[in-house]
Amino acid sequence: MKKLIIALGITILALVPLSFAEGLSLSVNTPNSVKIDDEFNVSIDIKVNDKNISGFECTVQYPPEKLQLVNVSENEKIKKESGRFYQLKRDNSSVFVAFVLLKNPINTDFHLMTLKMKAVKTGPVLLSIKPVASDENGKKITIKNKIINISVVGGENKSTLSNDSAKKNDDNIIAKIISLIMDLFSKVFGG
Repeated sequence: MKKLIIALGITILALVPLSFAEGLSLSVNTPNSVKIDDEFNVSIDIKVNDKNISGFECTVQYPPEKLQLVNVSENEKIKKESGRFYQLKRDNSSVFVAFVLLKNPINTDFHLMTLKMKAVKTGPVLLSIKPVASDENGKKITIKNKIINISVVGGENKSTLSNDSAKKNDDNIIAKIISLIMDLFSKVFGG
């Protein structure tokens, strides 16, 4: 029985990534490492993969003790086409953007937004990006959450940097495992 449960678990984990091939995907462009007090951009693009997008929302969460939000550059074309059905909210630890397009759904890749951030404390930083999309019928379109690892450095000597690099590799593995588990729960429980 135990072998059957393990085999079933492995099968489910193997099939979950295949379901994402049908949906959308995120492309995030940001540096892997920044120096303390540096400003840098986090650019978020959406790969549509032949889908019609009529509704979209995305939350980006960041640790406010390590990063400050300087500015958000929105997609002005989407903002204009959505009119009153466009929303942008910011606080000291997250940015939320949502829109609904009633007339013409998006069916080509698009730029969602660019966040200008400032590094205020050294150490590893995890940015969590959680998108949700829907087609013109309101049906949910699968899009995988993403966790981005950024290392904020400054003032350390070379031996500390090599230790930080080893720790960052460990953090990357942990972040990927957490992301996979979050995606699995989202698929199983409809989150």
